[in-house]
Amino acid sequence: MDMKELFINKLNYRIRDCFIRFSRTAPAPLLGTYEIGLNEPLYLDSVLRIDIDGGKTDGDSVTLGSIESRFPNTVNELSINYPVVGGAVVKDRFTPLERYVCQQALDDDDRYRFQMARDDAYATFIKESTVDPALRHIHAMIGKLSARRFRDATAWNEILLSLAATRSSSRRFYCVAVMVALDHASNVTTWGQFQKDWHAAVSSRPADRAKYSPASIRYWAEHDAPSQMRRYQGETVRSMLVGDVRHLLVWGRIHHSHIAAYLYFRFPNAYITYNVTKTIAHWYEFPDGIFDFISEEFKDIVVKVHSDLRSLTTGSPCGSRRSSDSTRSPPGSPQQHRQPSPDEDAKLRHAKALFKAFESSIVSIFNNKFKRSVVDEATGLFKRHHFVKQLDRTEHILGVGNGVVEFNGPDAALLTGYHTYPISLYMDTNYIPYDEDNQFVQTVYRMLRSFVPDDEMAALDFLLYYFSTSLDWLSKESLFLIIHCGGCHVANAQIRMFDGSVELVQNVRVGDLLMGDDNKPRTVRKLHTGVDRMVRVAFNGEDYSFEMTEHHVLSLKFMDVHEVISQRGSGEDIHYAIWHRCCGSDEPARLEVPFASVKAARAYLASVLRSDKRAIKKGDVIDIQVALFMRWSKSWMPRVAPYRPGAVQFAAKPLARDPYELGQWLGVLVQRNATVAIAPDFKTSSLRHRFALLAGLLGACTAEARYELTLPYGVLLGDCIELIYSLGLGCIKVFAPRRDRETWCCLVIRGPGLDRIPSRMRRQRVSPRQEVLTTQFSILYTRPARVLMELFRRTLGEMCARKMPLSFITDQSRTRACSADPAVMELKGARMVYYSESDRNEKLYKEQENFRVNCNHIVTSNHRFVIETTEHAVWRRFMSYRFKICFKHDCDPANPSERQKDPPLIGRIMGDKCYQEAFLSILVHYRSMLYAKNDGQIL
Repeated sequence: MDMKELFINKLNYRIRDCFIRFSRTAPAPLLGTYEIGLNEPLYLDSVLRIDIDGGKTDGDSVTLGSIESRFPNTVNELSINYPVVGGAVVKDRFTPLERYVCQQALDDDDRYRFQMARDDAYATFIKESTVDPALRHIHAMIGKLSARRFRDATAWNEILLSLAATRSSSRRFYCVAVMVALDHASNVTTWGQFQKDWHAAVSSRPADRAKYSPASIRYWAEHDAPSQMRRYQGETVRSMLVGDVRHLLVWGRIHHSHIAAYLYFRFPNAYITYNVTKTIAHWYEFPDGIFDFISEEFKDIVVKVHSDLRSLTTGSPCGSRRSSDSTRSPPGSPQQHRQPSPDEDAKLRHAKALFKAFESSIVSIFNNKFKRSVVDEATGLFKRHHFVKQLDRTEHILGVGNGVVEFNGPDAALLTGYHTYPISLYMDTNYIPYDEDNQFVQTVYRMLRSFVPDDEMAALDFLLYYFSTSLDWLSKESLFLIIHCGGCHVANAQIRMFDGSVELVQNVRVGDLLMGDDNKPRTVRKLHTGVDRMVRVAFNGEDYSFEMTEHHVLSLKFMDVHEVISQRGSGEDIHYAIWHRCCGSDEPARLEVPFASVKAARAYLASVLRSDKRAIKKGDVIDIQVALFMRWSKSWMPRVAPYRPGAVQFAAKPLARDPYELGQWLGVLVQRNATVAIAPDFKTSSLRHRFALLAGLLGACTAEARYELTLPYGVLLGDCIELIYSLGLGCIKVFAPRRDRETWCCLVIRGPGLDRIPSRMRRQRVSPRQEVLTTQFSILYTRPARVLMELFRRTLGEMCARKMPLSFITDQSRTRACSADPAVMELKGARMVYYSESDRNEKLYKEQENFRVNCNHIVTSNHRFVIETTEHAVWRRFMSYRFKICFKHDCDPANPSERQKDPPLIGRIMGDKCYQEAFLSILVHYRSMLYAKNDGQIL
């Protein structure tokens, strides 16, 4: 039977009325049970595509009359290739199981509703995108996302959260979500599933919605397809520019406001401003790229638009028609040029006027004055009124080197992609998930556990719990943790007593007499024991070095602090007189004045050194704490030397033998026995006897007539160095000539008192010292409390760990409560504050500012505090701990309070970021345990 006759006889419709050409759908009136008014589409999906369980089929024949009731798709089930029996087409019917039939019916109905919703969403999109261009931009940027984001359920939910997280209305991008779900999301197959996903995105927690915004989609698109996004942004800016140029009110002239609008489209996520005053705007992440955009990218766009407008003015709208007319003219006949119509002439004049106005307006676009005007104009677009109040105020996040750590109770998640948290404070340390098998984590654990005795591991856990609460900005408990620190000297440091003897610092008692720098006694009135950060000060490498705390006061003498230098100028030399002015404990200020001649520069420098009392002269002495001096630039290290007050005066005492003969005897004996030493009575004798002892050593240990001592490494070498310095002289170590460099060295004696040595032979004086005296300071992390505090500070940085002066909480003056204290500003945004001696300059803030103090407090001090109160609420807020471990090179294994000193390990942990990342993961792990066990409560 012919297909046309089949439609006419059985369905009463012509086949042309039932099909849409080049379409896979047919109108609903194709079936006899449908009415024409419904006009519902029918998909041509064959029933043979339905899977059948077990491969069971039903081979019964079906006639044309029963096809309408059994199969919804009549056209696809009829074919002229099937046999005709009794005037009817016969075809085998494959009947699926009942549950597949029901499921297919539901799916067909759901897909139909999904398609209808998509059509409605598209109509809404076309209508609203004319007044809301963001719809068109968001839809275009979603099309540039990676296909992986649509296949993955988590990534698809993030896209829906971004579309639903709008301030105005959650249905602003609803039409875009429907279109994208049907066009791109392969895991969303039904309308019911989409409705469920969208409802979950709209009704999600505020904390989840705060992570995403429509700007997230732009961030993902720039990450997935950077080249396509750059091309799309350039084309969009070009279309915006063309639209503005052709606007009747603009008439080809580009102003600051137009380019500001282009910038706001081009950089929506980058630059945020707020008004400090009525005339000044402050930019966060100031757009250095704005000037680059105007000078490079926008310039290329302007050149292209300029070329397009020029092409409209040079050609005629009817040029193509004249060309086609001339081709139709017979060969040899004269060409007929048609005159343009009045409308075409008007369009050409309009294009020329538009081009002229545009060309004159772009002349000044690329100068700096115009660029600054564009930035000022863009301030109003980028401004967010409440941005500053929200910046760095999110309590449950922590900015790390590789993203943002988000805390949710005991859970911690790392956000590496785009988020909407207003945060500007980040640390340099990356966050890595906690892994107890990590070698760096194990090493840090081993170091931390060596800080406390084995029976006080609970104290270490408490300290780590307390430190872990400083990771977030949630409300802190009212608790002061007090750690007692030590005095000025490291353990086993040698102290010169007034009688000339040497005692270890731990053996000094109250009432003992020490030798002062003026050869007068100093009475010990108080002793301090505890922990503190230690510093090694070394002069001339290791020739003269000692260890002390960072609060020890050094007496340093300035060496080369003023000079005249010459530089080649344009045509002639310029001579600078350079000197420095004292600024207290701060680094001296460098001053310089140019002159045309060296003589004038030297004369001016001499007059300044005579008249200016603050000018630093060679030989001036400054008393300064080690911590303050270490803040100076390293260029000052070779310009200072340790100040020595001169020869030490000891009381005269009778000696057992002549000191000169003793020196000669020691010089000869040391050649065979390196363990010989100078008796204490001779080292603390009078100046005359000590000079004679040195003269005897020179006579026996020096083959040439020089002020040098060639000695093996041993006890006598140290005694000789001590003897030389006690006489007010100096010495340096050099290689011993014709000797083994590993076991012998040469002491070259220098100083202004060489003529006082009673040498019995004429000796050659040492030439003036040419080498530079080098001063080196290195931190010694030998105290557990300081190691822990320093490790925490280096891991979290100044963002979390702030150092404040101890006087802030110990000052007894009531008047300071009403005065301006710059130290208060250090509490702003701090998560942990430790009080010690301040090592920073105070900066007075002019404007009044209100902020909430929310941080942990740790106090490190050399003294025990006196708190005059009887209120229990005060006492329960203080907790004190004293580290009992002492690190030594020769520790006693039987003593539980001694540990083996391992400076290389401590230095490696302090300097290597891998160990600091491990320490951060340990703190996050302790925070998780604290919230899992005690809901975040310390006490």
